[in-house]
Amino acid sequence: MASEETVDYDEEKKAQQIDMVPVEEKEPLTGSSVLIDQEGDPNPLPELPDNGFPAGYGPNEHIKKPEPPKKPSFKERMSRSIAKMTKKQKIITITSVVLTILVATGIGVFLGISGAFRIDYSGTYEAARELRTEMQRIKSNASCDKVIDYVDNAYTNAQVYGTYVDDCREVGKGVTTDVITVLGRTEGVLKDNEIFRKYETFRLAMESASTGNKNVQKVLDSYVIWHKWIITKHGIEARTTKWTEEEIESTAAILTESKEEKFVEYGTKWAELKLAATKAQIAFDKAVDPSSNTDAETMKTLLEEQKKAVEEYKTWEEENKFVITKEIPFEMVDMAVVYNKFTELYDLIRETYQNNYNREKGGCKNLVDGSVVCD
Repeated sequence: MASEETVDYDEEKKAQQIDMVPVEEKEPLTGSSVLIDQEGDPNPLPELPDNGFPAGYGPNEHIKKPEPPKKPSFKERMSRSIAKMTKKQKIITITSVVLTILVATGIGVFLGISGAFRIDYSGTYEAARELRTEMQRIKSNASCDKVIDYVDNAYTNAQVYGTYVDDCREVGKGVTTDVITVLGRTEGVLKDNEIFRKYETFRLAMESASTGNKNVQKVLDSYVIWHKWIITKHGIEARTTKWTEEEIESTAAILTESKEEKFVEYGTKWAELKLAATKAQIAFDKAVDPSSNTDAETMKTLLEEQKKAVEEYKTWEEENKFVITKEIPFEMVDMAVVYNKFTELYDLIRETYQNNYNREKGGCKNLVDGSVVCD
């Protein structure tokens, strides 16, 4: 068994040597993080036995666990900081706080008086009034209803019917997007959330209506053609029971020369049968003329042909009634719904501006008692 080696050294020299691995001194958890009782805990925790178990576990279960350091409140931290300050530092700190409060208050008062935080609704109200003028034209589909109701009416002349159509065209066009965009860029819409929501609801409704009415103009063109056909046909029938070939051809051309395929097909067949019946009628009328010297058998044959041609025309016309509202449906978004959305928006803008009136910009009526009324 090897003997243990003993190393001798000079204690005095050892004490003079520099420790190359100094013991790290950790700063206690004090200051702004935790509170440490410098005078000791009046109820110190019992020492742990040397058994390897922490407090509260195993054989040390009966020993109280050490509580984590308590974080100081803001008031306590401030008290500590102030207590450590010199008299001069305290004066400087208090002066700085007071000046900061005075400056902030002064700025707030100035901005409040100058209206820097106030929303200017004058531009919004002005743009809304301009848009209201445009909306008045399309607030009702009444003119479009008349276009449908009188399209087959031979007693509504072309001029009157044309007025219905023109008014309906305006409704179908809606309002220009420029006017709506101008309103959307005003301060009241951009900064007032409630007005912005109403504006977006109206804008989307108008956008949807414009998309839904994109075929209105084409349908109106077809209804004008059909109404012209109706009053032309009725005019000739009211004047005579015997059409000429020229009258048939010119009347049929109203349909056959249009770009509407259904009109072309119907007009072509109508002209074919109408001409056959008319020619058979003309042939029979010539035969019965005393100067024609037509024999009875020929006259009988011509009469049967005339009856057959007329019957064939009438049967076809009865069985193939052209109902334009079914063949070419007139579908249009109810603009009254869109107008109601605008009314909600306008009323909100009007009331808001009335309560936040800009007397320099004006736009509303100033009453004797000093109150304001916006229309």
